[in-house]
Amino acid sequence: MNAADWSRTCKGCRYVETVMWPVKGSYSKETEAYRCNAPGPHQGYHMGTTRLFPYVPAWCPEIQKGTGDYGTKKAYPGSFGLTEAVRNEESKP
Repeated sequence: MNAADWSRTCKGCRYVETVMWPVKGSYSKETEAYRCNAPGPHQGYHMGTTRLFPYVPAWCPEIQKGTGDYGTKKAYPGSFGLTEAVRNEESKP
């Protein structure tokens, strides 16, 4: 089995389905939730509420194909979304 891919998310995957989900502690408010409908033993798996998990799970059938053509590549993996220019600005006195 492959490891989870933390450099990508499932955003844009053809198998991810958006459903409405009740907000915790509320009877009337709803938020978006995401489910994976890829064929296999994890079909219907909850992939996050309000936003997707920050990784592609190891059991993803697209990862297991080994093509490297799955999910959405993160803009700045490992940098928490900060570019080098932003980090340099923040480090200035």
